[in-house]
Amino acid sequence: MDKSIKMDPLLINVIGQESFNNFKVPELRDEYLSQKEGGCPAECRRYIYKQVLRLIKLGLLEKKGAKNSHNAVYKKTKMFHEMELVNKEDKEPIIEEDLTTNVSQNYYSILEDKLKEYQVDMMSAIGESEEYIQLLNQFPDMKPELSENYHLARNRSSKLLGQIKAIKTMLSLREGYET
Repeated sequence: MDKSIKMDPLLINVIGQESFNNFKVPELRDEYLSQKEGGCPAECRRYIYKQVLRLIKLGLLEKKGAKNSHNAVYKKTKMFHEMELVNKEDKEPIIEEDLTTNVSQNYYSILEDKLKEYQVDMMSAIGESEEYIQLLNQFPDMKPELSENYHLARNRSSKLLGQIKAIKTMLSLREGYET
């Protein structure tokens, strides 16, 4: 098991105090709110309770009292004193250019996939409209139905053509992409 747990820095400060043991959730909430600038007591109580449940699951706190009692008392376990509570906002520094490169590559990959999908759909719409023309020649008495479907297929292919052009324009922003 990892010997550190990421938590809210203010909560670390409050619950980490030696004197803060054998406490109830409202006591922890009140102490937390006294050190925090502003905050809704009801929302804070839910947040504190969620964090307490998390610490119980991890074996850092134990609950004494009835299962669903508001008067339950929470006590730090031996494991609590062995663990390091770490500020959840402390993160490994990210090299910005690597992040930008990864995000750009991800965007271009998504755009290329979309382009392929639209090109397949475009071929399908063109094939559909060509088939309606052939059917019109074979069955002239079905002209009203076939004409309507032909126009719908043509409109779909026009829309797809616009989408393909937009994606190709975006992809052309990347060096070396051939449209």
